[in-house]
Amino acid sequence: MRRTPLSAAAAMAATLAVAGCSGTGSTSDTYNAEDLQYAKDVISAHQRTLELADLARAKTTDSAVLETVDSTDDEARAEIAMVAGYIGAWGQTPDTPDAAHQGEADDPQVRGKDELAALASLDGPQFDLAFIATTVAHNREYVARAERQLSGGYDKLMLGLARSISAERRQANMGLASAAAP
Repeated sequence: MRRTPLSAAAAMAATLAVAGCSGTGSTSDTYNAEDLQYAKDVISAHQRTLELADLARAKTTDSAVLETVDSTDDEARAEIAMVAGYIGAWGQTPDTPDAAHQGEADDPQVRGKDELAALASLDGPQFDLAFIATTVAHNREYVARAERQLSGGYDKLMLGLARSISAERRQANMGLASAAAP
């Protein structure tokens, strides 16, 4: 089931209220390195999602592609703000890249620039098919990162976000597969 815009952020805020927490995140004794890395990865991946969406709006001829990108913007922006708040509450900086990943082939920002350049060179149906393939791959990365978070994370709210993102991206890929089918 696809989340509506802001639903993950609203769910996290409700969880904070029920748990008796205040502010935008949990305290430093409730998270580990996996939580911090996952939070930074979510921000990076969502920023890439927004860049891909902007490109798709300029290049697509397919209403299904437009529907996909239009449904992600508000949600991605809300989750970026929410997760950045968590990172700040943990006393960390959201824009500080993890030195272990910076510039490596698995760095979403490095791949994102290459993907955008490749997609920008395409038009019409070629763009649409490449966009769908890129989005499916991007969703698989989200799921893989969420699975790592679920196996090694500690923060309950970040674990909940990982479960939510994993389920949503799996569902999105099923829809994209049917949209790409002739």
